[in-house]
Amino acid sequence: MKTIDITEKVNDQYLYHNTSLNATMSIIKLGAIGHGDDYNPMIGYQSLSPGYVSFSRSKKYRSAPGAGRAEVRFVFDYQALKRKYRIEPFSDGMVVNGDKFLKGGERRWESEEIVWGPVQIKDGLIRIELLATEAKKIEEIIVNTGAAIVRTTQKIKRLDTGDFWHPIRKEWIPITTIQQRKFHSLENYQKSIDSDHKLIYKYQKLLSHPKVRVVDNFN
Repeated sequence: MKTIDITEKVNDQYLYHNTSLNATMSIIKLGAIGHGDDYNPMIGYQSLSPGYVSFSRSKKYRSAPGAGRAEVRFVFDYQALKRKYRIEPFSDGMVVNGDKFLKGGERRWESEEIVWGPVQIKDGLIRIELLATEAKKIEEIIVNTGAAIVRTTQKIKRLDTGDFWHPIRKEWIPITTIQQRKFHSLENYQKSIDSDHKLIYKYQKLLSHPKVRVVDNFN
């Protein structure tokens, strides 16, 4: 897997938005970064409402400890955003640089910026940086989910003979109870396959996004 090295320094050319992998899925789906409404734990936010979005001019900036592990970083053209959105400097008082707390005199109070949005990713997005460790996990999920679809397809074929796969005994056994018939039904198996196809499509869409770049770290 090829990765790239990013060497930008703190300046007025770039704004960074660190976020999670799940949030990234929602951002790509909605085409914007903002405050989410109607959150679904499986597919993220379904819509966005007006409000501010936290960015930083520093690659190593973290707004507060414990805010969550960033797996993806969006890199925007600062001037492009400035022409379309209201941007304000901001500090929450718990400033750290990377994993190191900064003392009062060392705090870069204007490293964090809030952009009033929702912010459309078409407006100045330069790239989406995805950690190589996360990209590898995604590829493994795609492969494993594809294998699960094959197994479920085999289970559907065995319904004609009235059998189901027993995961503990690791063998095909006859369906004999009402509960087994309900669980091991064509409808349930098809729902499982449809869900797996959607999962694969979602991750493939992320990996194939023209702005995605795989990086070793966020330094």
